[in-house]
Amino acid sequence: MVKTRSQPQLPIWSPIAIVAGGVLTYCGVGVLLVGIRFVADLQRAFGDPTAFVHGDPESIAPFVLLLIPAVLGSLATRELLRIVVGGHRDGSSPQLIARAIAAFLVSVLILLVAAFFSSGRTRR
Repeated sequence: MVKTRSQPQLPIWSPIAIVAGGVLTYCGVGVLLVGIRFVADLQRAFGDPTAFVHGDPESIAPFVLLLIPAVLGSLATRELLRIVVGGHRDGSSPQLIARAIAAFLVSVLILLVAAFFSSGRTRR
């Protein structure tokens, strides 16, 4: 029978870091896509949510659609924490942990580039 290694136990503060990674991704992608106006729109949405809910759907759509990158940012933050905690648990050197993080980030970047530049259209 082959032994499988269990995932490292994350520290008790890790849910806070994971949520913070999701919030930073949410705001970062919002500012990247909409511009600095996103921050003012977000403040207005939290200040008077009924205007957005009962208004036209186009005003609330960006806030809902940005939940997708927020969840992906949270998952990436969790994976980065697992790499760091697992490396410390195994006694890996900081250089090896940094290489593992760099490899993870490069693979995410390659997947993002592939997603941005691929389309459903076929060329004839």
